[in-house]
Amino acid sequence: MGLIERTHHTLMSRALASLSSAKLPRNLWGEMMITETYIKNRTLTSAFRDPEQTPHERWKDEKPDLSHMREIGCRAFVLKLPKNKNPKIFNRSIECVMVGYSPSLTDTYRCYDRKTGRIHVTRNVEFIESQDEVCRPLTAAQTVEKTATQKPSTINVDIPTSAPSTTVPPGFEPYEPEPESEEEEDHAPDPVPLAHRPTRTRRPRGSDGAFPDIRKEAAVSEARAAETRAKERRAEAKSQRTTVKTADEEEPEEEDEVEQAALADDDEYEYWALSAAASDDEPKTWKQAQNSPFAAEWREAYQAELDSIKIHGVYELVPRESVPLGRKIIRSRPVFKIKRGSDGDILKFKARLVSMGYAQVAGQDYRETYAPTSRFESFRMVLHAGATLDYEIDHVDIKTAFHNGLLEEEIWQEQPKGFEVPGKESWVWKLKRGMYGLKQGSRSWNKRLNAAMIAMGFERISVEHSIYSRHRNGVSSLIAVHVDDLCVAASSKVEMKIFKEELKKHFEITDLGPVKWILGIRVTRDRVARTISLDQQTYIEKMAARFGLENAHPVRTPMVYGEPLTHSMSPSTPSAKARMAAVPYRELVGSLMYANVATRADIAHPVGVVSQFCQNPGELHWLAAKRILRYLIGTKSFSLVLGGRSPIRLAGYTDSNYAPPGDLDNRKSTSGYCMSLGGGVISWSSKRQSTVATSSTEAEYMACCHAAKEAVWLRMLLHAVGYNQTGATTIRCDNQGALILTADPSFHSRAKHIDVQYHFSRDRVERGELLFTYVHTSENIADIFTKPLPEPLFKKFRAMLGILG
Repeated sequence: MGLIERTHHTLMSRALASLSSAKLPRNLWGEMMITETYIKNRTLTSAFRDPEQTPHERWKDEKPDLSHMREIGCRAFVLKLPKNKNPKIFNRSIECVMVGYSPSLTDTYRCYDRKTGRIHVTRNVEFIESQDEVCRPLTAAQTVEKTATQKPSTINVDIPTSAPSTTVPPGFEPYEPEPESEEEEDHAPDPVPLAHRPTRTRRPRGSDGAFPDIRKEAAVSEARAAETRAKERRAEAKSQRTTVKTADEEEPEEEDEVEQAALADDDEYEYWALSAAASDDEPKTWKQAQNSPFAAEWREAYQAELDSIKIHGVYELVPRESVPLGRKIIRSRPVFKIKRGSDGDILKFKARLVSMGYAQVAGQDYRETYAPTSRFESFRMVLHAGATLDYEIDHVDIKTAFHNGLLEEEIWQEQPKGFEVPGKESWVWKLKRGMYGLKQGSRSWNKRLNAAMIAMGFERISVEHSIYSRHRNGVSSLIAVHVDDLCVAASSKVEMKIFKEELKKHFEITDLGPVKWILGIRVTRDRVARTISLDQQTYIEKMAARFGLENAHPVRTPMVYGEPLTHSMSPSTPSAKARMAAVPYRELVGSLMYANVATRADIAHPVGVVSQFCQNPGELHWLAAKRILRYLIGTKSFSLVLGGRSPIRLAGYTDSNYAPPGDLDNRKSTSGYCMSLGGGVISWSSKRQSTVATSSTEAEYMACCHAAKEAVWLRMLLHAVGYNQTGATTIRCDNQGALILTADPSFHSRAKHIDVQYHFSRDRVERGELLFTYVHTSENIADIFTKPLPEPLFKKFRAMLGILG
């Protein structure tokens, strides 16, 4: 509270100082408070660890644009066309005072009209700031004769030649404007001391008793000239910055794409979800790496990368003239990343030389690009099976994996800048193996890995190409592959050792021992209880810091029960849309999605709801998304607990929310399911149905189909890895009508209009693969995936999912 009060005191002091400097009435203190807050958010502060970071940059993750900033209290001429039909002979602007900026509109100013007391919010304004005005000294001839009839407020005095110069805009003679009405003359202020009186001469009145109105026209002309000069200065400064940047190091046009490709083999997978800028310790260029506190570490990491490229025979150095005509020579750049453990400690400095694959030409430089990667469902299945059967579960990383892939196309690449071969600086690389950043890099590596696994006696699972299994001599191995990270479950230590020794014959590996940190997930194992726990505490803390909610108050549920979100809450006016466009709504929703698909099944439905408004989010949608993050902050230590001593037996729950009130536009229901192997859930989903259901029975029947497809896939996966499911898999549903439809094909009155695809569940029941049974709504875990629940019921189902604190 003390910090808030001190900040308020500072802003109030600044606001009062601005009011006094601009000689504005005190009733504008609120305007000045808003303006000072606007300026403070774009001013450097010592409160942050980075002394060159502003609050605006911390919140929006972008440098503030200060080109529109103007001097508070300066003269502002607001364009105001008259309403009559002949505007040529009337003034087109009114003189105001610049008092602030519009918080929601870009390059829009708030200008105060002293005569009417009105605030004009406009872009059509020209300014005359102090630096734009020209000093012109008065001459001895420019004196004012004292008149006996003059009022005290307009007493004129003779000004000696040594009088101080008066600041006036050029283009017209200085004069002292008189009040425009008799009423203003009657309320003239008291005389002021001679030292504070205006030192400008008065122009004679015209025959009509009014001043010739040339002052404003000249001021507008000068203001436009000043604005032109300011634009020229900004353009020159921008040109200088661009020149310096180019001289420093040439940057690629698609930096984000290059950086993501470089980190494709990194186990810090939350990078993808957060979409955050690199940390302060991670340089963007080689020059920055040389000047960083970790210069020696970055040099060692980069040199190791270049040595690995050379050792693997990735390229052949050829003359530039040997490149066929019409073929493109792509460039490369280094990308740096710090790998950290679950506690945030630095584990490794990584450097990758990344090809700028976005410049490759389809059909010439690449053809197929697809490469399989393990689904989280199969990854959790391997961990659950390994924990239940008390297998050894280790983590193996393959070093510089992409350099092992063999290319089928011919690709030419420039030598890395600053590391050209002496005497052959103009020569280029002809790539023979894969590189990070190439379109086909991931595919070529996966083909190489698959060939090695087959040669080692492993079988690739047909329904999940990233899972390999091997059963021989009474021992078993099960491997989940995610790019170059291998999660290995072996039935004995001897089998684990044999596998690693065989793998070393094909690749250079890093043996990370028992799995503790993989795919951005912390893994904790209890071998006595035969359980394994997965949590994302570090990821949630990073997410909170990313969106400025480190100190936010946690909440006990991710959604408010009984307060649905609708599209009617989205902004409809251009100003409101522009204001919400600056909010990082999509970034937050994307970050929440990663937490959901990895370990946090309890936020599946809330994340699905807020993701429906990414196109045009409103204030209430933004608050709802932040509430989910506040819930995660309060439960960041919660883990998804898998395994246990129960046999590996697939079972599931399914539910639907018929015509939810949160979807008033489409009235589409939401399907939800979860699947378990005897402990916590390994698979879950919350998905809006593609068609409108005409009854709760139809909605539940479509949800049964959604769950049936997942159950059939999991049965095939379990069968392929040696865990056959004898008998039908039980799926529990709380709707009797839907249960009848899954079992009785003659029941047509409510099913004759239902699409054929939704009868998939009935077909699998007839085959004896699935069995749908009834469960009371109060015991249906899948209810958490279809609607917001009261806190007691939500906590009950969360525990039943296996998410424990």
